[in-house]
Amino acid sequence: MRSVISSAPHVGAAIALLVLAPRVIAQAPAMSGLARHAITGKPMECLHVALADSLDRTVSHTVTDAAGTFVVVAPDTGTFRVRFVVAGYEPMEGPLIHLSAGQVTEQEYPVSFDGQIENELERSHRKPPTVVDLGEWHSASIEGALVGRGAHRATEGEAAFASTMAYDIARVAAELIIDPNGRPRGSSWRTIASTNPMLVMSAKRDFLARRYEPARIGEQPVCELQFVEVRSFRTPRRP
Repeated sequence: MRSVISSAPHVGAAIALLVLAPRVIAQAPAMSGLARHAITGKPMECLHVALADSLDRTVSHTVTDAAGTFVVVAPDTGTFRVRFVVAGYEPMEGPLIHLSAGQVTEQEYPVSFDGQIENELERSHRKPPTVVDLGEWHSASIEGALVGRGAHRATEGEAAFASTMAYDIARVAAELIIDPNGRPRGSSWRTIASTNPMLVMSAKRDFLARRYEPARIGEQPVCELQFVEVRSFRTPRRP
């Protein structure tokens, strides 16, 4: 079951939206809004926003700006909802709203994936991500894998042994923004859950040192808000 979020009328953005996109707004219906973190109240930047029709088909995409605002344009009159998506987690959705030609709705959306992430930390293996039509959206992906000093790639036998005998000793979940050039933004790091402060430091250092294939809408690179997780395991010595 997808998460549905409530929305409240959002005023104050109308003038900015009309200045930024007068032609788009005049020609087609659109949904605009402000995405705020439901717990911290801060704007959620670089969050993927899709517009889905009444048949759950994705018809438009965008990402939120630094102020957490967005505009998604509908192809025609109809019934639509906004959908906030982060790879690997249940999407958050707004209510279905009927749009008429030239109409622009403005809503404020309280969004938080923190509960889903903390629930995942209770499990030893993450559930498969929910299958959602993302249209032309492509999430950012890590370019290659970093191997720490003194680490080595596990053999097939070692991996099988670890999968049956390993147990968690520490976990960290956090969010960060990947910019359109594939670079993680250090100032965007936010620790969501942690069982070990030392692991937070090493996880942050590791992820900020990586390079990514940036997210894309079609062929256009865009920034993306991502959630990351690090788990440290211990295994008994093999007999």
